[in-house]
Amino acid sequence: MKGMETAKTRIRRAVFTEIARLAYEGGDYAKALRELPYKLVPGEVGENRDSIFTERAVIAEQVRLAMGLPYQRITEYAPIEEGIDLALNPESYYEPPLMNVIKFACNKCPDNVVKVTDVCQGCLEHPCMEACPKQAISRKNGRAVIDPDKCIKCGRCMQECKFHAIVRLERPCRKACGIDCIKSDELGRADIDYDKCTSCGQCLVRSMPRSRPPSSDSSAPRACRRRCARPSGRWASQTCTRSRSARICASSRRLRTFWRKCRIRTNSWSRAAAPRGARW
Repeated sequence: MKGMETAKTRIRRAVFTEIARLAYEGGDYAKALRELPYKLVPGEVGENRDSIFTERAVIAEQVRLAMGLPYQRITEYAPIEEGIDLALNPESYYEPPLMNVIKFACNKCPDNVVKVTDVCQGCLEHPCMEACPKQAISRKNGRAVIDPDKCIKCGRCMQECKFHAIVRLERPCRKACGIDCIKSDELGRADIDYDKCTSCGQCLVRSMPRSRPPSSDSSAPRACRRRCARPSGRWASQTCTRSRSARICASSRRLRTFWRKCRIRTNSWSRAAAPRGARW
């Protein structure tokens, strides 16, 4: 969806616009922060979520993170303006980590689930059943049904189905992550492994096939090993191509540099031009 105007891009643009306006105009920052969720989400009915209260809470957390403030956990009470002095300090950039998951906003997307859709024709040939190595597919009411306890997600049934009625559902953020550092917590929400995360931002701005690192990095180019090596000894690219690994590293460097140049001052707004290719 590169270049497409979506609700996500509109919300992101509105959040950064209001933060820039707040920094430029000055005034009572604490009061302005408390009013921002109601300004960005007016009315009594939410547009993007079932509850307008949830939608405003998500906007409030997005505003805080966009200003470089630390993520507030839903289990602890904290006002939205907490730590505003940190954002007004010209010597501070952001509170690590750079990439965060707003837990109560996560949709708990299915993660690597193979599912039979309504497109199934209940054909006589049923090649999906014959191709399954674990006999995890049976017929019920004339249509194929997958037993999730037996399924190993090998994808053979997807390849054999002539009607493309079997699909694999993957979490978009995890699919976009080049180093497979996004997992699921005990409640099914996305969770980032910060020991592996490079803060490249791919999970935030784009979606691409997931890359799993090989068991050994001996075949990786020297530049990739030097830039993308993790404590586990694994590197970030699946196919060991310089271009992809370099893009991941370069994106991470550009994002960090951009945050160093973005400062919210008390009476003025100083913001450098975003690096080429950066999308919010």
